[in-house]
Amino acid sequence: MGLLAGVIHTLATPISGGEKHFIVYLLRRGEGYMVSRYQRVFMISTLLLTAHMAFFWSYTHGELKKQPITPVDPSLVCMTNDVIFGRPQIPVKVDGNTYYGCCQGCASRLQNESRMRYSNDPFTGNKVDKATAFIVEGPRGEALYFESVTTAAQYMVTMEK
Repeated sequence: MGLLAGVIHTLATPISGGEKHFIVYLLRRGEGYMVSRYQRVFMISTLLLTAHMAFFWSYTHGELKKQPITPVDPSLVCMTNDVIFGRPQIPVKVDGNTYYGCCQGCASRLQNESRMRYSNDPFTGNKVDKATAFIVEGPRGEALYFESVTTAAQYMVTMEK
């Protein structure tokens, strides 16, 4: 049972064996409950905040930890056409960074065209240098370039929904 489901189950569980639920206890007035209006508002606010925090935690931490994210070795990627190959590609050194191309034509384009050396992070939309990016295989087998493992994990979670 997830954390959020546990909180909801606790709220729906009768207290002291009767029909009164925890929420009913918080909302009721009188009948021997020595709780002021301000105490009820505080308890309900605290309860809602706790439920919200439980949901947020389970969404961000629980979902991300379930996702094993395997980076792709950059040397296996043709960075000109973003295809992942099963063998190492031709290394191209530019300004201290190493890029990879599948043929002499791709290697030449990486050397001469700066736009071929950059991509956009699919999650944030920010410009990413392909040589330093965190590379993941996309849903269609293409190479996806991310700023970090965190943005890759966030992208994977949104793709599942």
